Amino acid sequence: MNINVLALEFNINSYREFNKFSNKVLPCKNKYPLLNKALFSTAALYFDSFFKTSSQLYPFFEPHLSDKKKLKRFLISTISLNFFYSCFFYFLKLIFLLILKKSSIKFHYDICEIAPNKYRSSDLIIEFIFLRKRYFKLNSKHFSQKILRLLITSTTSPATVFYFYLLSIPLRINSDFIQKFNTINQFYLSNFEKSLRHDLAITSELLSLLNIKKFIHSGWFSVKGSLLFNALNSLQIESTVYAHGHLSQASLAFFYPIESSRIIVLTEEEAIRLKKLNNILGGEKKIINFIIPFSQRNVNKRNLANRKFSKIIVALSSPDYLMDKRIKEKYEYLIKSLLSFNIKVFYRPHPHATLFERRLLSLNNQIPIYNRDIKIIDKKNTLIIGSSSTLLIDAKICKLESIEISDLSVNSSSLIKSLPCYSISEFLENIK
Repeated sequence: MNINVLALEFNINSYREFNKFSNKVLPCKNKYPLLNKALFSTAALYFDSFFKTSSQLYPFFEPHLSDKKKLKRFLISTISLNFFYSCFFYFLKLIFLLILKKSSIKFHYDICEIAPNKYRSSDLIIEFIFLRKRYFKLNSKHFSQKILRLLITSTTSPATVFYFYLLSIPLRINSDFIQKFNTINQFYLSNFEKSLRHDLAITSELLSLLNIKKFIHSGWFSVKGSLLFNALNSLQIESTVYAHGHLSQASLAFFYPIESSRIIVLTEEEAIRLKKLNNILGGEKKIINFIIPFSQRNVNKRNLANRKFSKIIVALSSPDYLMDKRIKEKYEYLIKSLLSFNIKVFYRPHPHATLFERRLLSLNNQIPIYNRDIKIIDKKNTLIIGSSSTLLIDAKICKLESIEISDLSVNSSSLIKSLPCYSISEFLENIK
């Protein structure tokens, strides 16, 4: 399977620029390695905001001021942790560790799966030595396993949460403060790093005492995730990540570098692109798998006129694309044309879409929202269209017809190559 050269070049150049940016703005990687990694997701969101289509000189200048509020909310959310939640699980974890170290109880937890299906975890074996050995077996649905999974993923202490809160204060005033993270008081940064090292040590100790052999999750790209996967790697525990979303992000920082032993992406095209990226950038060799194999038959354009679709659902990964005048005009033309064919048209918003973006997607409520599970949709009469949205791939997994609309994409990297791709004019000519 061939990979779009421009898409790969775009990702390589974007990632290299992101690395330069993060090294410039974040606390020194050598002095504060845990803090640098914990703030990686915040830096990536800020960096990728420079690629918003609302900028008149996309992708060279930063976004229009109308996007600043949304960006600020996202940035703050990456470092805002619940203090009381962290307190509760932190002290519960300390009590649990004390019991494990001071008693003759041993745990054996071969496979811990947090996501995508937490009920595939192995049984939890508790070895209790009192006069003679006794064993208790608890299956994955037992409440004690749920508590354990929460203890494992709650990697931050109250002190760390407080440090992140202090860091968020200037961001709440001005999101561009992220460019000054490396100029923060050194005493504060040193104490911050010490707090993160303390959290890492406790997390590592817990994983070790639980005797976990394999760990499965849906991602490392967060403050808590950076500590968790650091601990897993230091203990050489095999880890698998099911990547969330499609590789349409400019920097690909949500997917690369690969912190787990193995990563599973949605499509073969994404797996090949990620392998090539890893080879070119000289990263550590990792296992990269996929869910949907590439098939030329699946991406060939078909005569859609042979199918009588009574319902079409439109999905865009980033509704702010519609702030670009040209894309908005194309989107309006597409929707109004479909309505003129007497087809029921719905829109499916991204979970983070604002009310304003939902209004854009609905063309001021001209088309209704579709919020139900796509698994229950009538497969024969429903078509999913859009650009860069994982809903298109989810539909394919559910054996629903789904296609990519090239006119609604903003760069070659974001196109889903594992789906048939039509321009708006081609699509309308086929569907009417």
